[in-house]
Amino acid sequence: MIVGVLAGRATAADARRAIRIGADLIEIRADLLAGGPRRAGGLLRAVRREGIPVILTIRWNQEAGGAPAAAVTF
Repeated sequence: MIVGVLAGRATAADARRAIRIGADLIEIRADLLAGGPRRAGGLLRAVRREGIPVILTIRWNQEAGGAPAAAVTF
């Protein structure tokens, strides 16, 4: 299985490109998105509208991610 990763200033168009070149699904890295986890919901909805399989992850600093443990609350 090949997973395309969206981070930075990624868009749904980037997800379409990843699928076109061989990705089986897309991972949205909320901790690495420009705008942070708050932007992730809109991107998630846009990718899902394309019919692309997608997962959303937030990795903490301790997991080599970009989010301090106190940065995200649920």
